[in-house]
Amino acid sequence: MVFYQSKSTGNRGAHGSGGANMRVFAQAIVASTVLCLSASALAADATAAPQRPAPAQEKEIAALNGAFAAIDAKQYGAAEHDLSGLAQSSNPTTAAMAFQGLAHLYTRTRQFPKAVSAFESAIALQSKGARDIDIAALHRLAGQASVVAGQYDGAIDHLTKWQALAKPESSGARSPDAAVSLSYLAAAQAERHQFSAAQATLAEAVSMTPSPSSRLLALKSAIDSAARSAPFKTGSIAAVITPRN
Repeated sequence: MVFYQSKSTGNRGAHGSGGANMRVFAQAIVASTVLCLSASALAADATAAPQRPAPAQEKEIAALNGAFAAIDAKQYGAAEHDLSGLAQSSNPTTAAMAFQGLAHLYTRTRQFPKAVSAFESAIALQSKGARDIDIAALHRLAGQASVVAGQYDGAIDHLTKWQALAKPESSGARSPDAAVSLSYLAAAQAERHQFSAAQATLAEAVSMTPSPSSRLLALKSAIDSAARSAPFKTGSIAAVITPRN
């Protein structure tokens, strides 16, 4: 059996312009979200927990496939209804997949506070026995969504956890996504007046890119200006890199 996956649109993070900016950010989260759990996770649970009948596993997989297909078809109400039900499953892996699906949906529909909550619910299910969750990736995605939602303390928490969990040899530690995520962390730190930390974080992000984008350079300028005691409106630094409606 194969768990449904949306087609990847590339890992361009939030960099772009105008309305396309938001779409690219959403697509990047969507593409990453459906990969945070392995396709065989539910099948593995069926083997590890023989007390759960195989037909029930098949039914949940079919329901998850249908919900993700509904999201791709922009049938958001139906998808939210089905995923909300699956999120209550007694199988923690099913529930974790469902919460990631909800995060996928809420990102597409630009409901970022709800997306953050859904990511956090998926993360919490690791302690309940959910299998094969990429916790580092979930913290990274939750952190980026938190910045867009204006939840800067939460963003710092998630993105510093992602840094601690991502292994140097893993694709998530020094990939283009990492530079984007570090820029989001730098913005959140600056929003909380942690300017030295923000400057160091952004320098690390810049070091990962052969040629810093205009957006990274604009973020550096905004952080440096704020660090010199220049007044700024809450959200204005993060707005330099977060997607626009």
